[in-house]
Amino acid sequence: MLNLRSEFTYKISHHIVPGCARFGIIDDTGQLQLIVATTTNKVIIHDNEIVLNINEKIRALEVTTFDKTYDVIIIGTVCGVLIYDAYNNTTLIQRELVDGVNCIQVGKFNTHDKLIFCGGNCAIWGLDIEGKDAFWTVTGDNVLSLCLSDIDNDGINELIVGSESFDIRIFKNDLLLYEMTETDAVTGLCDLGDGIFAYALMNGTLGAYNGNTRLWRIKSKSQAVALIQFPDPKVLVCAWIHGKVDMRDPTTGEVKLKESINSQIATTFITGDQLVVVSTDGNVHGFIADKKQNGTNNGENLLHELNLKKYNLLAELQNYEQCNNEIISNENDENKQIVPVRFTRFKRVLHANTVMETTLTVNCQSKEPCVQLQLTVSGDVIIRSVILFADGIFDGESYIVHPTENYSSCIAIQLRPAKDVAVDLHIKALIGYAKSTQLHVFEVTRNLPRFLMYALDTVNAPEPEGKAIFQINERPPQLAIWINNNFLLANEIICEDEFKLKVNFISLRTNESLIIEMDGNGKVIIQSNNIELVGNIIQSIAGNFEITEIETMAQFPREIAKLNDITEKLHEMYIMRDRLSATIAERSNSIKEMLVRAEDARTINQL
Repeated sequence: MLNLRSEFTYKISHHIVPGCARFGIIDDTGQLQLIVATTTNKVIIHDNEIVLNINEKIRALEVTTFDKTYDVIIIGTVCGVLIYDAYNNTTLIQRELVDGVNCIQVGKFNTHDKLIFCGGNCAIWGLDIEGKDAFWTVTGDNVLSLCLSDIDNDGINELIVGSESFDIRIFKNDLLLYEMTETDAVTGLCDLGDGIFAYALMNGTLGAYNGNTRLWRIKSKSQAVALIQFPDPKVLVCAWIHGKVDMRDPTTGEVKLKESINSQIATTFITGDQLVVVSTDGNVHGFIADKKQNGTNNGENLLHELNLKKYNLLAELQNYEQCNNEIISNENDENKQIVPVRFTRFKRVLHANTVMETTLTVNCQSKEPCVQLQLTVSGDVIIRSVILFADGIFDGESYIVHPTENYSSCIAIQLRPAKDVAVDLHIKALIGYAKSTQLHVFEVTRNLPRFLMYALDTVNAPEPEGKAIFQINERPPQLAIWINNNFLLANEIICEDEFKLKVNFISLRTNESLIIEMDGNGKVIIQSNNIELVGNIIQSIAGNFEITEIETMAQFPREIAKLNDITEKLHEMYIMRDRLSATIAERSNSIKEMLVRAEDARTINQL
């Protein structure tokens, strides 16, 4: 177990922008100095009291070196990016970027020794040290976090992007390598080495991936504002907005250390062997790992874990004793009564052969079509309560059903996932009798297929206008297996014809058709008016058959019509802007002419 020792503490008389504080060397003395961005749109170098006024709202701050002995300051604003040399008091690079910069990441990428990545609105720019465009790509939504990590362990960094649309995308050069969907906006990313990276979500979730495989995940009521790797020993440092700091094992998420400060944290960073924590109200705390007390702390923590296990075992034993006392009390009551009431005993105790069954079915008959989860228990017991846990299906990742009357041994729950994501549904059912004071917990995990909200359609619905056509080296029976694994079907699809497969689905959300068709030559046609759905299906098929590249021909007339409408509206706006500019110029010239005449008239009157 680690231990942190306070090394220094001081205060800056400014409020700090979250995430905008770094240590840097800004002159040839080699001395580290604190650089912060304030909420009043100023960049302050604390030790020598240099203040840089920025006329735009600051969103991001980073410090790096350009082949010199000192660092330069990179500032991301609502309008673009600015690179400032404080030593020479000059602006090296200033670029206007559409919708501004939300986050900045600097590092080696592809053939470039150093690139400055700027995450903005649906796009990422990569600038070299001369300010020239070296990389550009688009994403699905606002980019909130960036990270460079060697995911495939080939010695070349990949770019990891966290967006507001709950997605984590990993780019190898300009190609999408992996895409993972989370449950909220991805606000933080951190490289942990060996292909592992940590992530933080806006809802308080913290976790780690190895490539595209999740290693661990925890949920907190607080929000993580900074993730960074501590060098010695290698642990993940996570700073929470309400002042807590913890260190965790990168591969398991086990907590190694906890620390806290008495204010909200703006950011955390590492300088040498020191951990620096900066609060939003300007307090700066420096900590250093104290390894001398590790042996003592390990013994104390082991004792704490053993005491915790002892407490849990004693509580469990107490429950068993209480249940046994109730049984003995019921037996004594039965012996005293003339008419035996042995059912009293069995009201208290659950039969050993009691089982719970779960079924998932598509319910198209309800007012709002849904997927129905039905729980049924055997015997004469009832379901007192059900707790469901799943990613991205419920608000807050959990859902509780607690009937107050009309208890039954069967309960039905409607599910309506908003996105097409394969998740594990963890079910905890509290089983007992109506007057039981102690309930038995039945735990079951059901895998929800990715395309859960699409029901098999036996009616010949009209074919959608949009479609995508591509070729794969597989046969229709293999595609039928993929359909069985990724859709919720009452009966599995059996491809009796080796040379043809056609399956029709109907969306439970929009009531629109989805058609998947394949011939014996490997030609696949996916018909749907939802371009995002078609893209998700193609990605899922490619991942299932381990295909890295698919050449696709797509036709989506509705999307093209929407694009044309937007283009026409933009054209009209540009025409209106030109007219307004001409009118403003004309009025400005008139005002200037009137001012000259007024000045002449004033002069004549004075003469």
